[in-house]
Amino acid sequence: MSKLHKCPKARYRTPRGKHRGQIVKVQRSLAGSGGQDTVLIYNRRRSIFLERPLTKDLEAKMGGAYKCYFLAVKLDGSLILKRRVADQNW
Repeated sequence: MSKLHKCPKARYRTPRGKHRGQIVKVQRSLAGSGGQDTVLIYNRRRSIFLERPLTKDLEAKMGGAYKCYFLAVKLDGSLILKRRVADQNW
């Protein structure tokens, strides 16, 4: 009888290559620069750290929350927020 090779389920595989995503925290700033509402976007290691204006689209994506976590990918030098993920402990 031959042994069966078990493969891990697809949902546990992490994407490889340049389109690999990472989790970022999107958090409203307490005091925006220039008098407008801004958000801070950063990953756990702080290798990504951005301050961007709070747009209506992003505000809708955040659902009125002040802090959310998203899966994000870098594409052509810009960071694209994909889907919201569960809260992280950082």
